[in-house]
Amino acid sequence: MYEVVVIGAGYGGLAIAALLARRGHRVLVCEQSKVLGGRARSDEHDGFILAWGLHVNRFGDAGPAAEVLRRLGERIEWAGEGKAERSLVQFNGRLYPRPDSVGGYLTTPMLSWPDRLRLVAVLLRALRARPEDWYAVTWAHFVRRTTSSPIVLKLCQLFNYAIYAPDIEVTSAGEVIYFVQRALKAPAVTAQPLGGTGQIIHKLERVICRTNEIRLGCKVDRILLDRGRAVGVLAGGEEITAQAVVFTPPVQHLFRLVPDEALPAEFWEYAANLEPTACIAYDFGLREPVPDLNGSVINLDGAFLMGSFPSNRDPSLAPEGMQLASFLNAVAARDVTEKPVVDAETMRLRRWIAETFPGFFDRVLWERRLVIPLVDGVHLRVGQAYPDRHPIASPHIRGLFFVGDTVAAPACSADIAFNAALEAEELIEEYLQGKEP
Repeated sequence: MYEVVVIGAGYGGLAIAALLARRGHRVLVCEQSKVLGGRARSDEHDGFILAWGLHVNRFGDAGPAAEVLRRLGERIEWAGEGKAERSLVQFNGRLYPRPDSVGGYLTTPMLSWPDRLRLVAVLLRALRARPEDWYAVTWAHFVRRTTSSPIVLKLCQLFNYAIYAPDIEVTSAGEVIYFVQRALKAPAVTAQPLGGTGQIIHKLERVICRTNEIRLGCKVDRILLDRGRAVGVLAGGEEITAQAVVFTPPVQHLFRLVPDEALPAEFWEYAANLEPTACIAYDFGLREPVPDLNGSVINLDGAFLMGSFPSNRDPSLAPEGMQLASFLNAVAARDVTEKPVVDAETMRLRRWIAETFPGFFDRVLWERRLVIPLVDGVHLRVGQAYPDRHPIASPHIRGLFFVGDTVAAPACSADIAFNAALEAEELIEEYLQGKEP
């Protein structure tokens, strides 16, 4: 019998499985697809290495992904280590260097001197604030309590990009404050694993497979329950028993795995109403490089558009002399099934690329468009912020744990999953030792 069955082999599932394997537990990972990584998987195309949309690791060696690997005796190798990141912001029709410190905001040419002081006042207030006091308040409201300047409010949308929360009017201020407090202290705001996301995935896989098992193409059809306790899974017609089960997809996907009566109506209502983020993502293989830009480019003039040239920082992602370019347009999750909306937003993104980088499409060898209905399991809006999300240990089914980007762990995007894995390690250990979490 396994001690723990982990459902899903994305970042969260691989991280918790590796952490438990390191402690000597018998772990089985069940992944329904034929590849590892979930939303963090990567693909090879004509010598280019492509992620599934834009991916970054926030804070580099100071971030939760690095902490998971550190506990496992591994280290993430970062592309361009020691080199300064050069990123751009499109603001009022021009491109500017993106500030990366309080001092940078104090000198940015994007703002007048009085507005620079107003923006710095917002940042200083955020640095002094307690995130827990602001999760139920919007970031726009937090900014307006310090200044009524519309241009400062517009520039504060930069922090929405940082946590991938497109709408400043609904984004939780507590989530932004949590990010800002760590970003201004971290050695790097964002970092890119050398060779892409596959480096992290393969290192986690290696730790797991030393003593345990990952089954690909293994779809879990049901979580087995016995008197209010999770006791294993049914997968491919096989009953696999375990002392604990870890569910790592977004909680919205739990519907088919447990009967309705196993969880209260308020849980099902909560899961059904969770709003994810979504996007239209484009990857391009370019026959020759366009800009000397090793960070990102962000649009603050309207739609939530951004892009990067990952191979400028990590040449291994593209054949020699060529370039990989990745862009996205964040769209509402409700719109990704509406073809007229998707077509219009696709054209908006392509126009922005052409206007921002003249001659871009003359260099394109191939392109790939993805319409991604679920980028992050939760949009970090008021009502879906850290304190509002589902706990890691189920309060309703003993032995059932949740690890992923929809649970009550701090941070944003995939960093929620890594933080959840770090917290779940101790909770599951206590449970296996006979102590209820």
